[in-house]
Amino acid sequence: MCPGVTQSHETRPEELRHCAQSSKLPLLSGTVMHAIPRRVVQRLSLIALACGAIAPAHAALSLTIAQDVWSGGFCSRATIRNPGSTASGAWTLRFEMPKGQLNGTWNGQFKNESATTVAVTGISWNSPTAPGQSFEVGFCGTGTAPSPTSFRIAEAGAPAPAPSPAPAPSPAPAPSPAPAPSPAPAPAPSPAPAPAPAPAPAPAPAPAPAPAPAPAPAGDLSVPATGQFKLPFSVATDGRILDSQGVAVSIRGVNWFGFETQDLVAHGLWQRNYKDMIGQMKDLGFNAVRLPFCPATLRSTGRPSGALNTSVNPDLANKTPLQVLDRIVAEFATRGFYVLLDHHRPDCNAISTTPQIPGYTMDQWVADLQFVADRYRNVPNVFAIDLKNEPHSTGGSGAFWGTGDISNDWKLAAERAGSAVLSSNSKLLVFVEGVSDNQGRCENPDSHWWGGNIEPVACYPIDETKIPKNRLVLSPHIYGPSVSGQPYFNDGTGFPNNMPAIWQNQLGRFMGKNAVVLGEFGGRFTDKDRQWQVKFVDWMKCKGVRNFFYWSWNPNSGDTGGILQDDWQSVSQDKYNNLKRLWDGSAVDANVCK
Repeated sequence: MCPGVTQSHETRPEELRHCAQSSKLPLLSGTVMHAIPRRVVQRLSLIALACGAIAPAHAALSLTIAQDVWSGGFCSRATIRNPGSTASGAWTLRFEMPKGQLNGTWNGQFKNESATTVAVTGISWNSPTAPGQSFEVGFCGTGTAPSPTSFRIAEAGAPAPAPSPAPAPSPAPAPSPAPAPSPAPAPAPSPAPAPAPAPAPAPAPAPAPAPAPAPAPAGDLSVPATGQFKLPFSVATDGRILDSQGVAVSIRGVNWFGFETQDLVAHGLWQRNYKDMIGQMKDLGFNAVRLPFCPATLRSTGRPSGALNTSVNPDLANKTPLQVLDRIVAEFATRGFYVLLDHHRPDCNAISTTPQIPGYTMDQWVADLQFVADRYRNVPNVFAIDLKNEPHSTGGSGAFWGTGDISNDWKLAAERAGSAVLSSNSKLLVFVEGVSDNQGRCENPDSHWWGGNIEPVACYPIDETKIPKNRLVLSPHIYGPSVSGQPYFNDGTGFPNNMPAIWQNQLGRFMGKNAVVLGEFGGRFTDKDRQWQVKFVDWMKCKGVRNFFYWSWNPNSGDTGGILQDDWQSVSQDKYNNLKRLWDGSAVDANVCK
């Protein structure tokens, strides 16, 4: 899902993918080149004001810069906000960066003014900037990131003063190779995760996790009482997911990130109405959504600002992040969508290796999961909880599978949390992701993405007294070359025809015995990544895969992009056409099925 390098899934630029965020930017890293996961290696921010000949009634535009940096690359995100009561003039953003480094941009028109200066101008929906409007302009590149102090923004006719640096969070540890897109983005698996994941306009920093779940604000959880949701689902002995009448289901899902970032709200709502967005998802054939969140989404008593435009979403005005989530879940119910809720980032900033981090304990994680399970107990379309986004390890520490120590054994932690979730809501399915590198325990040598390694299940199965097999879903994440540079993508390896055998070893051999639902996969649809995605969809069709969640709906996932283009309206048609082959009955390359 750089799901930001930081999910910042996320937006997944959670990392790259999420770098642009979230998500999920991550590039995994590893000895064998497990890319550097969409997570942040460094995060910087600064604030600048555009001053000059501006009408007195108009306040200066504000500019906040966030950067996700990893070895050999970076993503930069500029959040521009008009705090005034009148529209701004046309704006231009400039920064210093050598020509030739850019490899991805969004929400602006970029051009080189000189060999060392880049100028960005707005597009129809963000320039002039409406009163109260906040949005993100971003880019990713190779080499060294531009200095945050080089960014300047000016409105037409006004000088561009130098920004003054704001305190920057301490750099997150650089992720170790994690094999492998909320988003913008980062945002990030994903993704972003990471790197979630973050993405869009970031208002004030999210509140730090509280020591215990705070009393939740009342919400509007009423949804149409229809029979369309045949829950609870269950898992058959052959791995199929069945509805309450014993019929195999087909989950055609997409990830929509944002609640897991410091914005604490689904991205894109600074521009579009949420009901309109959900209607478009339905029109495209999706019937399920994975919604990443973080603990502050559950606890914050403030109102999302900047990333939530209440002029286009008036019924979300004066609501807390959790109440906004309630309304979005209810609207998905109205449209016939199943909802998977995903605990994505404990600090709303970066994808962690383990569920617990300094200031957020495993007990708090379990309590938050139980709170969510109980809150949506009677909401007919919430069918599952994803316990933790992309468990992984870096530098020999983090999450593994089968160590016997709950502080770093993801299997034991998942069993504890899954059992607690089911004690609060026995109707849910429990999604358990994999790990990354497992130090050679019960795994083949091919590298994996963060959360993508479910191979250790063969030697260390989940305890069925904790999570019964009919409630358990294994949910690995997997990405192609645009997110994670793996050795098996290299020239001379037979790529992409070498991939089906690798996928069979990593994923296919577990299908038919377990429910396996891909919680994230995706990427840019160019060059090698196009080959990877076409071949992967062929392989999924051959395996009879019916259930998945694509990363991502959001366009602001830096290393993957999304189903939507940067205008948050147009569809990335080639990418979507390839994905919908999973449900449109189209033919498949017979050679892949051999």
